[in-house]
Amino acid sequence: MSLSIGDQDGYGRYGILDADSDGALLCHKCGEYFQHLATHARMTHGLYAAEYRSQHGLGRSARLVGEQARQAMRQGYERRKDEALADLAKHRDPDKARAKSVGAIRGEGWRPAVVAKRTQMNQARAGRDLTTDEVSHLGDPVHVRAWTGAAIWLIDERGVTIRAIAEASDMRPGTAEQRIRRGRKEDWEKRGM
Repeated sequence: MSLSIGDQDGYGRYGILDADSDGALLCHKCGEYFQHLATHARMTHGLYAAEYRSQHGLGRSARLVGEQARQAMRQGYERRKDEALADLAKHRDPDKARAKSVGAIRGEGWRPAVVAKRTQMNQARAGRDLTTDEVSHLGDPVHVRAWTGAAIWLIDERGVTIRAIAEASDMRPGTAEQRIRRGRKEDWEKRGM
């Protein structure tokens, strides 16, 4: 059963966070109000904030902290802001952060299953190389209309990716995508769509 925004969802309404006069948020599961709904959901119902949001149709950026708690946290930060920023500057190491970021991009420290899945997804996105016949069918990229028609045919009929077409034509994928999009639009306009 699929719920629509505003439908009854446990003690609350699907897609809506109800609050009392103090800004405490209503728990969809038990019907009580909390300033720290995310903490309550985790400790009482075993749901992480993302799971709670997903189950109850709340946006990914929906705040699960009541207004009074947010104000208290904001005031606490303002009181300690200078000290916190000085501590950050003292312990900050941009080179170490950059190296860690590059390592994450390369997949260092990831489980082998995750690395295999990402590799498979990247290969699927890149697509296969074009055959010699497909490259000759594609023709010269200088003749834009003929090239675009051939590229659209290769995509629709042969399942070739734009990236593979761009590599075969020695152009950037963005340029190939733009030409193909423009060609499809012209075809639709000719057909009166």
